[in-house]
Amino acid sequence: MAQVDAAPILQQNIIALNKCPTHFRNLWRFAVAEVNQAGQSPDPLTRKGAEITLALLPNMLLRAPSPDERLMSTRQKMDARFAKFFAGDFATLIRDIPQSSVRFYEQQGLQPPRTHIDNPEVQEERAIRRAESLAADGLISRAVSSLESSPPGPATQQTFRELQVLNTGSSCISNNFFELISLG
Repeated sequence: MAQVDAAPILQQNIIALNKCPTHFRNLWRFAVAEVNQAGQSPDPLTRKGAEITLALLPNMLLRAPSPDERLMSTRQKMDARFAKFFAGDFATLIRDIPQSSVRFYEQQGLQPPRTHIDNPEVQEERAIRRAESLAADGLISRAVSSLESSPPGPATQQTFRELQVLNTGSSCISNNFFELISLG
């Protein structure tokens, strides 16, 4: 992974899920922990690979379905992605990332999935509706938590640069990453 150039991947407008599906949150946490552990390696090449993997992780695992995956269930898609990740098949995961870009969807003549909404007002409206729904179900604490939680940081080159700045001079990936990409 240390030889992968993440910049061109992060420059694409990849459609990613705002939150990890509930059934896969433990796997997501485990994947992040594994990458973080690799970032603590004494080998600088392993640390560099861990930084790149951490920056690309949402695009590898939580990207919206490609046009070919649209007919598969979420469970099938996510099972396949996490299986590839834990098998170390990063090349396939990285190769599949561009298929979830807005540009790829448009080239195929397809409407991008609704998970790709950059408009802050729409995100705020969704958060309010979710909180209202939770409160109506009597889950007041969860409703408050959902309003206080921030969405994940965008998987962009700027986020990658911020991660590199946070990691400068450190022998491991900073836990501040979880503030930028908080999905669980």
